[in-house]
Amino acid sequence: MYLEIIYRNPGALLPMTIGCPNAKFPVPEEKGSIYYNLKISDKKIVNDFYENYKKLRHDPNGKTYFDTKAQVYVENRVDTLCMNNFGQTLLNGVPQKDNAELFAVIQDTISQNYHKFKRGKTSN
Repeated sequence: MYLEIIYRNPGALLPMTIGCPNAKFPVPEEKGSIYYNLKISDKKIVNDFYENYKKLRHDPNGKTYFDTKAQVYVENRVDTLCMNNFGQTLLNGVPQKDNAELFAVIQDTISQNYHKFKRGKTSN
């Protein structure tokens, strides 16, 4: 079991907002891309993710459009989770209540792996 996370370079600024799920981040193919692709199979990270993923609940007052910074593909792309830098989350385009623990798992995973890209390692 693994997670696939596609995210934007944390320092990249774009002149437009990239929403979700309409926008499909391009899979990075070359060094210097502003997009990064992680395939995470570390059992602790995957278990932490699923434990918190199961706690997601619909937020009828949540935003349906925001600047997406990361997409997480769950269960071999059956579900798409989109997040911004403020913890707002969409699950298959439906707003979810804030889940600080899930946000932390994704942010920590990105932070731990971002520097590996600069050295050429792209999976955990």
